[in-house]
Amino acid sequence: MLNEFAGVRPHVLVVDDYEQNREILSIYLEDMEVDVSEAESGEQALTQLSEHRFDLVLLDILMPGLTGQDVLKAMKANPDMQEVSVIMCSALTDTETVVACLQLGAEDYVSKPFDRFVLEARVNGCLERKLLRDRERNVTKQLEASQQLLQIELDDAANYMRSLLPAPLTEPVKTHWIFKPCSNLGGDSFGYQWLDDDTFVFYLLDVSGHGVGSALFSASITDWLRVGSLHQVDFTQPDEVAVALNHAFPMVKHDGKYFTIWYAVYHVSTQKIRYCCCGHPPSLLFRDGVLSALSGDGAAINGFEQDYEVNELDIQAGDRILLFSDGIYELPGEDGIIMGYADFIGIMNTLNKDSLISIEHLVEHFQSANFGQFLDDVSLLEITL
Repeated sequence: MLNEFAGVRPHVLVVDDYEQNREILSIYLEDMEVDVSEAESGEQALTQLSEHRFDLVLLDILMPGLTGQDVLKAMKANPDMQEVSVIMCSALTDTETVVACLQLGAEDYVSKPFDRFVLEARVNGCLERKLLRDRERNVTKQLEASQQLLQIELDDAANYMRSLLPAPLTEPVKTHWIFKPCSNLGGDSFGYQWLDDDTFVFYLLDVSGHGVGSALFSASITDWLRVGSLHQVDFTQPDEVAVALNHAFPMVKHDGKYFTIWYAVYHVSTQKIRYCCCGHPPSLLFRDGVLSALSGDGAAINGFEQDYEVNELDIQAGDRILLFSDGIYELPGEDGIIMGYADFIGIMNTLNKDSLISIEHLVEHFQSANFGQFLDDVSLLEITL
């Protein structure tokens, strides 16, 4: 076992005011193939402990000046010494002394005169435990270093994902949004852009799950929508976009992941919005203090053949449309049951009457309902026309 000590012989400090005791212990220990240093007083022991690395201290209890118990207390109070194993040595055999030393942090206790075989067994036991503790600390340090590196990489990835989100707009369409992944990386994403001077598209999507896999999938979908990578697709037609997405991102090729999306096209000249709701929570229209759900008949994007319904809405000046992911309301209600969309609408109607309908107020309200912690990614995109 001692040969496993990281390729280095264990170093033991023998502390005793009697030279003969130090010589006997040194002989026994050197036969065990350990390096031995000696100290004839508590003061010398602390000096050596501050200057050299030791794996074990054999410490006499009764010494003039600093006693063994004094040295033990000083060692356990010093961060640089407190991990060194200590075996107390004394002719005293009373229970109170043994208990006092163990309570102070000694690992074991041997009586004088020394029995060689008992001493060797206890020294070996202490050194084995010391070796295991050192290995555990090294593994912990390696894990902490790996976790720190992983956290740095996740933070970089999260910053990159956030950089993909669109900049706010003010005229002629005003946008405002909040993005809160429940972990470093989330499966929500959204976007908006002018296809031409008359046509504005906006959407919000939610990939199943959250974390790295969902975030990468979400980024890929958003990139396709943003740069128009779906060939021969008319992005002014919500149903064509939905069908093309369904063909381009089958769940069988994406580790079983699917996504929902609410996609809309706003035509300035006609003051109309055409939209598809593909398995996504219906967006909300706020008009003259009244809240309406913009629902539609469409399944999630998963690769299975299906049609998508296009819905149309006439726009009035000042209309606000709120797109959101279900993470905003999928929280335990007062009865402990996870809230659904109907519960959310009921709360929204109440908040709307109280004029607390800003998305910041929404997030604050629902966070407080679950002690500040969302269970899923939360995205809110507000479009004011």
